[in-house]
Amino acid sequence: MTSKGVRVRRASRHFGAFLKLTLGRFLLNRYNVAGENLAVLRRLRPPYLLLANHFTTWDPFLLGCFIPVPVYNVTSDMQFRSAVMRFLLGLVGAIPKTKVVSDLGTVRKILAVVRMGGVVGIYPEGRRSWDGHTSAILFSTAKLVKVLRLPVVIAVMKGGYLSLPRWTRFRRRGRILFDFHLALSAAETRELSAGEVYRRMVDTIEHDEYEFQRSQMLPYRGRRAAERLELALFACPSCRAIGSLASSGRLFGCGRCGYRVRYNAYGFFEPRSGALRFATVRDWNLWQLGFLEEALSSAFARGDSAPVLAERNLLIQVGYRTRPLRRFHYGDMTLFLDRIEFKTLVHGTISFPIAEIAGINVQIQERLEFYFRGMLYRFHSGRRPVCGYLWMNAVEILQRLATGRSSSEAR
Repeated sequence: MTSKGVRVRRASRHFGAFLKLTLGRFLLNRYNVAGENLAVLRRLRPPYLLLANHFTTWDPFLLGCFIPVPVYNVTSDMQFRSAVMRFLLGLVGAIPKTKVVSDLGTVRKILAVVRMGGVVGIYPEGRRSWDGHTSAILFSTAKLVKVLRLPVVIAVMKGGYLSLPRWTRFRRRGRILFDFHLALSAAETRELSAGEVYRRMVDTIEHDEYEFQRSQMLPYRGRRAAERLELALFACPSCRAIGSLASSGRLFGCGRCGYRVRYNAYGFFEPRSGALRFATVRDWNLWQLGFLEEALSSAFARGDSAPVLAERNLLIQVGYRTRPLRRFHYGDMTLFLDRIEFKTLVHGTISFPIAEIAGINVQIQERLEFYFRGMLYRFHSGRRPVCGYLWMNAVEILQRLATGRSSSEAR
């Protein structure tokens, strides 16, 4: 279907029903999923906006099982780089979007879906949470709500992070709840200012997985529960070393000073070697981000020329939006205060000035990617996990320092 020159493929109801009966039922059982306040959905007729917090790779499939009509989800353009996935996502009406980058084409497709009476699904954080707390909500979503003037349903996912954290491939079986709220009526989206709409969205969608767990204390059972946690936690709170942490089974600790904790079945840390510094991934992450910003601010003030971070033997791929990525070079990557350098074995050094990097993000747990002068660059190692989350935060902090912005202003 086209709407004012924009082509939108109508979602296949038959394929959607098939997915709910097969993959949907499988996932609902596998993750022990239930819904709360479902009367909100029964009373509402499309078109409307469906917003949700974002914890797992399966969120759109799990949430879609509760919605009686097809949901046109705004989806990372990474998912469209495979011809097979592009075809399947077309059947469910997915709308491609480049993460953390403004995209007018996406907005036009959303408008086209609304004109044909569809439900648009958006994850307004723009990224999956690394520590179990709702990430900063993009203000652009509030502006979109004002343009569309539609009712806004918010589904708050509880237990998703504890079931499948961003940093791991190993699921745990516990409990996931979707709590539905009519956050804004159509009249309110017309009458309230964009700032008031934004505040209502933030207040409704905000969720802390560990506050929820402290009230529920549900076990989330699974093997290798702490493995790959070093993709999210990169600084040791005992010796302050960066990049020295490693995991095995339920244990997580520092290879430099010996500090070690155990990640228990409830998602909390227990001390194993040394006093317990933080009880949750959330608390540890807040500390390390502050520590990283303080260290980089000091280096920035001194005008240090020394490398900040370095990784050896990485593969760099290039592409653009939904185009398949192609292999470009192997080499070593180094972060300085004003640039990233990628030193290749054959073609010399490629320099990426920090000021010109856009849309930096982490895909598939560890693969750092960003746009630079109209091209997408992705860096990863096939042999070992690389903490793309550390690199992403370091670059974002350096960009703020260069422009004099605070972390709150950057959101």
